Amino acid sequence: MKCEQPGCEEQGILCSLNDDENTEFYYCASHCYQNGFCYGCGNHFGGMESFDFNNPSHLCPDCRTDSESEEDEGSYYEPPLFFDEEQDA
Repeated sequence: MKCEQPGCEEQGILCSLNDDENTEFYYCASHCYQNGFCYGCGNHFGGMESFDFNNPSHLCPDCRTDSESEEDEGSYYEPPLFFDEEQDA
């Protein structure tokens, strides 16, 4: 889905208010934060001081912690590679 910001043609990610009506939007990386959403998980965090101020990563506290722990480990998580079962036989 494309970003819902008027005039934007970028690909958007699913952003959710997590309210009773499950209100959903699609915003690109540039417009997620401007509309109060974390680009990492798509959840709404606008209005929280830790999200709105002094947050150059534009990530929520959970995604920011996950990102920082990956940097501390000095490695990037890579999913396991799938292999052909015939090669193991």
